[in-house]
Amino acid sequence: MPTTLMENSTPGWIADEGEMEETHPEFSLIGGYLLVVVLLGTAGNSLVIYTFLRFKKLHSPINLLIVNLSASDLLVATTGTPLSMVSSFYGRWLFGTNACAFYGFVNYYCGCISLNSLAAISVFRYIIIVRGKAQNNKLSLRSSIYAILVIHLYTLIFSTPPLYGWNRFVLAGYHTSCDIDFHTKTPLFVSYICYMFFFLFFLPLGLISWSYFKIYQRVSQHSNSMRTSFTGVTKETNIDEKHAWLEKMKTTQILHKPVTFLRLKPSFEPRLKPRFKPRFNHRRTASTLLVTIVVFLFAWFPYCIVSLWVLIGDANSISKLSTTIPSLFAKSSVIYNPLIYAVLNSKFRKALIQTLSSIKCLYTHELSESS
Repeated sequence: MPTTLMENSTPGWIADEGEMEETHPEFSLIGGYLLVVVLLGTAGNSLVIYTFLRFKKLHSPINLLIVNLSASDLLVATTGTPLSMVSSFYGRWLFGTNACAFYGFVNYYCGCISLNSLAAISVFRYIIIVRGKAQNNKLSLRSSIYAILVIHLYTLIFSTPPLYGWNRFVLAGYHTSCDIDFHTKTPLFVSYICYMFFFLFFLPLGLISWSYFKIYQRVSQHSNSMRTSFTGVTKETNIDEKHAWLEKMKTTQILHKPVTFLRLKPSFEPRLKPRFKPRFNHRRTASTLLVTIVVFLFAWFPYCIVSLWVLIGDANSISKLSTTIPSLFAKSSVIYNPLIYAVLNSKFRKALIQTLSSIKCLYTHELSESS
């Protein structure tokens, strides 16, 4: 990596020594916000990973991909974000050029891992719901391990060029964090940004959109067919129930006993549950992942829009605050995923509650012993 990483940047993007000592009232707010991100991101993602390792019933191919996503979020929360947090409290970047490149790469790489993991989860869900049991049976933990290896290799190939000269990592915003250089509009740097947006954002996003469109089509078709089938079965069962009830009434009259309600086992009940319950579970899981994607895009789309505006528009017209806020949204994505799983994924939610109960009991026991 060249030693002149931050020497030839455009004015306003890299601060001079005097400007780097300048204080802004926003610094304390940014530092406090990042402290919350570090604490919640570390706690939430650690809890997801620990719960997955603790409960074997969660060891499914898709859940392994979810853990890969949580691991990348945990890496950002524990190694990247703290550097920006400390620098924000001091009002300047404290850690030098090499640490700037390290910080920028960790956040960049892990953000791409998260999006590519969501793309892989969408493809696995597509295989399970749309392709049917024949393809579903081929999915295993080994399949997820191979997918994770491909995700990391793919992301490494497309995210490492700034480390060896095709673009670079420079100070951004209030100069307390580092990012890809969107300001230097040379053909070399601009070509990498186009390459980055295509392979690391729009391509995974397109794969996600296509997978969920196919899932939506399949679930809608199946729901319509099940509704028609359910109506026919219900009509048949009503006739059977009527005859059974009349026979029951005759029996009670002959025996001169009070008529009591006898719960009849509907003939459609054993046929209904196996056919509806799996589809309902798939639909609920698909909804959970869709919410995850929407929240992820909520975190990253402002960052992408501002970055593209800096690239193709007038960079001087964008204030430091305007470039910092989308970056803070992106950093907060490490909090969202564990919250979504805890609220919307029933298996994870139950397992997380058990884990929290165990931790609470352990803490209470240690507290009572110490007192």
